[in-house]
Amino acid sequence: MVFTLALGIGANTAIFSVVDGALLHPVPFPDSDRLASLYQTFPGAGDKNAVSYPNLLDWQRQSQTFEAIAGVRAGGFTLTGRGNPEQVGGLGVSSNLLTVLRTQPVLGRMFTKEEDQRGGRPVVLLAEPYWKRRFAGDPKILGQGLRLNGRDVEVIGIMPAGVRLRSYSQDVFAPLGQNDNPAFYGRGNGDDTEGLGRLKPGIPLAQARAEMQTIMQSLVAQYLKDNYKAGVNVLSYIQDISGDLRPVLMALSVAVGFVLLIACTNVANLVLARSASRSQEFGIRIALGAGRGRMIRQLLTESALLSLAGGALGVLIAFWYTQAALSVLPSVLPAISQIRMNNRVLWFSLAISLLTSLLFGLAPAFKAGDVNIQENLRQGGRSILEGRRRAQSILIATEVALTLMLLVGAGLMMRSLYNLSTVSPGFRPENVMVFHTSLSPQLASSPEKTRQAFRDLSDRLNRLPGVEAASVEVGALPFMGNTQFGFAREEDAKAGKGDTRLANAYAIEGDYFRAMGIPLVRGRFFTSQETEKTQKVAVIDQELARQTFPGQNPIGDIFESACLRRRSSESPGM
Repeated sequence: MVFTLALGIGANTAIFSVVDGALLHPVPFPDSDRLASLYQTFPGAGDKNAVSYPNLLDWQRQSQTFEAIAGVRAGGFTLTGRGNPEQVGGLGVSSNLLTVLRTQPVLGRMFTKEEDQRGGRPVVLLAEPYWKRRFAGDPKILGQGLRLNGRDVEVIGIMPAGVRLRSYSQDVFAPLGQNDNPAFYGRGNGDDTEGLGRLKPGIPLAQARAEMQTIMQSLVAQYLKDNYKAGVNVLSYIQDISGDLRPVLMALSVAVGFVLLIACTNVANLVLARSASRSQEFGIRIALGAGRGRMIRQLLTESALLSLAGGALGVLIAFWYTQAALSVLPSVLPAISQIRMNNRVLWFSLAISLLTSLLFGLAPAFKAGDVNIQENLRQGGRSILEGRRRAQSILIATEVALTLMLLVGAGLMMRSLYNLSTVSPGFRPENVMVFHTSLSPQLASSPEKTRQAFRDLSDRLNRLPGVEAASVEVGALPFMGNTQFGFAREEDAKAGKGDTRLANAYAIEGDYFRAMGIPLVRGRFFTSQETEKTQKVAVIDQELARQTFPGQNPIGDIFESACLRRRSSESPGM
């Protein structure tokens, strides 16, 4: 019985630890309910697009509902000069990020507003886990120089481990305003930047959203070409980072709740069967003066002890369950560091253990307390046994019904997972390998050298044994973010009609389609003769063809491209 209860309590405790860390307390910062995510919006492009840096600066200056607004942008660095070169993930962040989060560096300081701008002093902060892993937690690293992307920078602080935003790899924090890409400072180019703000006390999210929409409308009027039809979206940060997981975790909570109910009915049956052998004992106790309430309290105490023993074992099982869950969650869950067996989880385990004792102990306790002394002693408890058999029959029917519901739900979920696994993503992911890299400053000193370096890399990859096809790809990858660009059909642009459309874009080489296993429906793929000096060409997918060229053959048609807007690519480079 103890092991049966331990399985049910352990499963519920494990799921609660994930729900607690991912939904209830996913952000380890003070007053986290006042944190908000800020995005730009565009018609047909969703409501969570990157923010252009000039727009972000205007938001910071004009907003009255936020205490502070910071910018965050994923990036990558190549660390050299300290052993083997290493590719490290990082974030470009505004100098006021820690003001927004209300936390402080473990060591050192945050960079200043003067350092967070073009031409500012080159400084970085290291993430605490990376500092411990790469530099053995040596405090003398402060003030030392590192060479990142061929540039000497000074380490001025250590960022707390809890500062983990999104699912990006975060080893190095650099000033966002020192971005060395001129396009980053164009108002029409979001380039993966997101806003993170802290609301002033007492300001509701709806009021901040209304204010930001007013500010954005003003910026659209001032910069119509770059901000055409742009809007703003303000979301609760907690909801933003955990929204996709909420339905899954709620479904799991219901499922393990059914497991606990099944365990309780099972144990209640066993307790009823066990109490049948004690019927004469109960009768003698009552004959000696034990009241009905006294009998019920005794049996509920026994149930509580049994349940607490199951709960203690369940906590150990929950620890194993939680570790198993963490092994599959890190890549998708930003608040992974918040999932652990803390005091809240232990209190939950105690509460659910006591609740469980009531669930399986009440019926046997009331049955034991409802004893006719004379009939019990005269018939040897035969009438009591018949009553218990009826109760057991009801419990068995309940257990079977709950089990069938759980099995049907599990079967439907397995079928859904199977159906999802058979859906074609549009390419063949089998045997496809992806890695991120960056060029040294010498190889990327000019556009011509950059292109040649990537061509050389692609040629070397294609010559490797076992490689069927290889391609360099710049920007986002399928299911790993979107790089969007605006475009309009040439005939619409000349006629002055039709809004600019947005599409996901991938800058690739000709062998990309062969490497990804993407079939050709019509037309042709790129060739090696098509370079930056020849006519620009593009390959579109069937959905874009259906929406933009309904009932027509798109081959040979021309469209004009506008600005690029990147959103949530894993490592776009700094």
